[in-house]
Amino acid sequence: MNKCLVSKLPVQEKPEWTAPHNEDGYNTTFRCIGQDIIFMTHNAKSDITLSGIEAKKFHAVLNDLDLIDKSLYIIADFDHVRCIAYKYKKDFLNFIFNWGRNIRLVVLYNIHPDIAIDIETFGAISTEQTRLLYAANYKDAMEKVIAYKTGRLSLSTVESSDEKLKNEFLAAVARISLLQMTNPHINIPPRENSLYPFFMAIKSLQNDLNARDKEHQLLLERLAIDKEEQLSKKIIQLNAEIALNKQMIRDLEQDRITLKSKTASQENELRRMTTAINKTTAVLQKLCSTIHMIDIDPELKTTILKQCQELIESERSEQPHDNIPLTVSDSEFLLKLQKSHPSLNQRELRLALLVKMNYDNSQIARALGISKRGSESIRYRMHKKMGLEKHQSIKTGLQEISSFL
Repeated sequence: MNKCLVSKLPVQEKPEWTAPHNEDGYNTTFRCIGQDIIFMTHNAKSDITLSGIEAKKFHAVLNDLDLIDKSLYIIADFDHVRCIAYKYKKDFLNFIFNWGRNIRLVVLYNIHPDIAIDIETFGAISTEQTRLLYAANYKDAMEKVIAYKTGRLSLSTVESSDEKLKNEFLAAVARISLLQMTNPHINIPPRENSLYPFFMAIKSLQNDLNARDKEHQLLLERLAIDKEEQLSKKIIQLNAEIALNKQMIRDLEQDRITLKSKTASQENELRRMTTAINKTTAVLQKLCSTIHMIDIDPELKTTILKQCQELIESERSEQPHDNIPLTVSDSEFLLKLQKSHPSLNQRELRLALLVKMNYDNSQIARALGISKRGSESIRYRMHKKMGLEKHQSIKTGLQEISSFL
């Protein structure tokens, strides 16, 4: 195990105690010197900007060392650091004041002039519980930690009035910019003091930020009211659409009941017509049999029989052959079609249903009790009634209507 050349204390380190910042060009490494001194370095090949503090990695290190609730001392090497990002500043203060409540002393060294004012700002708002010191190098930093731990270093120094005002100024800036505290009291020096204008500038900034916060709050309140009004309008619109849809459902249900009743009535009429036609056909057939038995002129008999046969064929052509049962889907389709094209008659509606069911022209003709030519004539009239283009087929038009069911 390595030992610290200054304190002669043992140094612990592990590979997993390194936090990479690849995008920013550096790694943060933690080591433990003795039992309670955490040594933190930023390893880089060139000048860097500190982007943030790896609090999770620091917590893992303390957990490995069983130092979670024990007093700590931190030494940090700021070599190669030329800029400190806003996030790092906030993390550092949160790290010191909130997360690291058991940290007793933080000593920073190798501080470049470019970041000196930031480090002084940290020191200006340090607390009695967690003190912040600066050192020239590692040896100086370690000696201060050892002296503080043994009671040989007292931090209760007497500040000059200028130093006190400077620290007060830096603390006010840090509270406003980093801690976002826009209402803390600022001790303004007398008007004749050379730092008076700077403190008044801070006071003015504080007032401006408070005014901005009030405007922002008012804007949020207006946005909340606008959002509530928009939401209310949307709810009213949605409720109206729901009511309309419910009414449409009721209308559709009523139309379905009406269509079902109409279909039942038509089926009864079809049965009545079929019965009547069958009776008429039977009478005509009996008449033909009687004429065969009558002894009359052969030519006259042939003529009469031919006329009777034509009457029978005529009756049969009028007989309804369409006895296909209707499903609920079929009824809805016919209702939709009838609403879209009210000029279609019952035979055309029935033919449309058969087309939808993929019947060919011969099957449709047989189902309707008509010739193929008669089926084609009905199709031609339907094409015109439905307003289809020349390139559009009846089946395509019916499929579009069926797709909305």
